[in-house]
Amino acid sequence: MPFIKNISLCVLFSLITVGGYAQLGYQKDSIQVKVYTNLYVNDQLQVDSLSVKKVFCDYCSENQLEALKQQSLEITYQSRFQPKYRKKGDHLLAIYLRMPREAFDELKE
Repeated sequence: MPFIKNISLCVLFSLITVGGYAQLGYQKDSIQVKVYTNLYVNDQLQVDSLSVKKVFCDYCSENQLEALKQQSLEITYQSRFQPKYRKKGDHLLAIYLRMPREAFDELKE
């Protein structure tokens, strides 16, 4: 019985360890940026305006900021079909953009 208990603990430990390394590798190879956008829906339930409120990126260049803003506006525009945004008024969206570091570095120039 103790033999089976030891084997099951080893298997459990190895599964936990492998899962932890997968997360570390993913974080090492990608960048995640948070963007706040605003979606205004008018009385006819149509999109009246889209705007970017804030991009949380202290180390981004102007080209990178502009690319992040454009991507977040596209995501905001596509989310207009979701039922929770089909109501009149202002809707504040928090968008998380994740991309590989190499692609992010290419946007610098």
